[in-house]
Amino acid sequence: MRPSSNVAEFYKSVPGAKEASDIGQGFYTVPCNSIPSVSLTFNGKSFDVDAASFNLGAASSGSSDCVGGLAAQDGESFWIVGGVCRTFLNIV
Repeated sequence: MRPSSNVAEFYKSVPGAKEASDIGQGFYTVPCNSIPSVSLTFNGKSFDVDAASFNLGAASSGSSDCVGGLAAQDGESFWIVGGVCRTFLNIV
C-alpha cells in the first residue's frame, strides 16, 4: 500500500476528517473539538502523541476544522510535530 493510501486509511477512521489539498498536498483536517487520540509504535514501543502536537491549528481563521499532523506527499508519509519548530519524521 502506498504511504498516501495509509494516511487516507488513518483519516477514514477519524470522524469528520476531510481531505485538504487547498492547504497542501496530502493534508487532512479534523474537527478541532474532537482531536483523535494517536500513538505511534517504533520497535515495539508505543508513544502517545499529545493532542496539541497532532493539532497544527485551525484550517483558516475562524474555522472549526484543524489541520492534522499526519500527512503524505509524493510517496512519502511524515509526521508533523506541532509547535514553533516542526519536525518531520519519516514513517514509511
